[in-house]
Amino acid sequence: MRRVRKSVFFFIAATILGSFWLSFSGIHKKWGDVLITYINGACDLRYGIDVGGGIDATLKPRPGEKPSAKDMLAVETILKQRLLDKNITDGNVYTDCSQNKVIVQVPYEKLDEDCDTETIVEKLAKKAMITFREKNEQDENGKPKGDTLSNVVITGADITEAKLSVHEKEIGVILKLSEEGAKKFREATDKLSSKNEQLSMWIDDTFDRPIGAGNVMTEGLLGIGVENIETARDLVDMMNEEPLPFGLVFENASEMEPSLGPNALETTLVTMLALLALTAILMILRYKVPGMVCVLAMIGQIALFLAVLTGFFPSLNGLALTLPVIIGIVVSLGIGMDSSIASFERIKKELADGKTIKGAVDSGLKSGKMGALVGNTLILIVATVAMGCFGPQLGVLGRIFQPMLKFFDLTAASTSGTIYSFGYIMLFGAISNMLLGVGASSLMLKSLARFKALKNPRLYGGKEDAK
Repeated sequence: MRRVRKSVFFFIAATILGSFWLSFSGIHKKWGDVLITYINGACDLRYGIDVGGGIDATLKPRPGEKPSAKDMLAVETILKQRLLDKNITDGNVYTDCSQNKVIVQVPYEKLDEDCDTETIVEKLAKKAMITFREKNEQDENGKPKGDTLSNVVITGADITEAKLSVHEKEIGVILKLSEEGAKKFREATDKLSSKNEQLSMWIDDTFDRPIGAGNVMTEGLLGIGVENIETARDLVDMMNEEPLPFGLVFENASEMEPSLGPNALETTLVTMLALLALTAILMILRYKVPGMVCVLAMIGQIALFLAVLTGFFPSLNGLALTLPVIIGIVVSLGIGMDSSIASFERIKKELADGKTIKGAVDSGLKSGKMGALVGNTLILIVATVAMGCFGPQLGVLGRIFQPMLKFFDLTAASTSGTIYSFGYIMLFGAISNMLLGVGASSLMLKSLARFKALKNPRLYGGKEDAK
């Protein structure tokens, strides 16, 4: 067995417990009435409609718009994709073609805060037609007029990709322009700069912000300064999304009870915590020292799941806690526990056959490692395919799998968000099983096996007369 220092156990255990505390409590600081979040914690969790409820909003076309049945179907598809792009995996979109209405169901952003329903839904339902125009001439209604109306320099079609940029205290959006778009932008800025004028950016014929000259770099990148991280995220989403075929306006909304019942959240969390506590007690009672190591690894996995759900850093998107996600967490922990039990049972057998504690631990861990590797590799493959086929089209996996689906003329099912969220959490479950359930557990157990006070085979599930 490779020699592992005694201090390794304390280092890994402290790292796991510290990570759990950090992911659970987060780091927040209050400046006056403003709460600044540096690390997201459990209080920043978002809950799905099934366990936390949400809002049911009705939208209708803008006055004067006369959408066709094909346009209504396109709106439903685009809005579903926008929900996925915002990591809202349990939102629903329905269309009523007879009355030209769109029903959108989304979870609350936070359960303990007042929810500005109209603002949330209108953000989602923006037509998102981006244009960069000359000057900034507006009529009495704020619409473009004169040279601004007639001289559109580039549109959203000229933007190939938009990314969030956070550098020290500066927040911005980086746009990658097509070769033709970059050329048109340079020509327009050169012409306007000589007149001491500049471009303006418009969203759905509404002025958004001025755009200074000289922002296009040699690689065809355009940098836009943004006030805060939330505005930057919304802007990136709009730049990357497909625009709606017609504009939508908010009509009315109502609150939705959790689909699993009024006390679904409390019941689900209490049941899950009780199950984890019972499992931890049984593991320690049966396997003693290896069981304690397994419980520590499980705490580390829970810390990783919390970080994934909350987003950990405010600039990252978290995942809403829904029933499929909870099931994915339980299944992942169960798979990791099963691999550990196989190793611990082998350790007991080796001790019964007369091996030393070091030899039994080495043999047991080695036998369980291959099974865990194969099982979690298969889960990684399935989770990757599920995320690529049913997840955001603009994600890394979406860019790989979506062209394949379109080639075979396939579209994602209405349950795409549910499948994506389950695959998402299973992906991190498999990673955590390998890092903590196999890697960290092996190092901790080998480290503990070197302590003289822990040389008793009974502490590893063996019998007193074993060596």
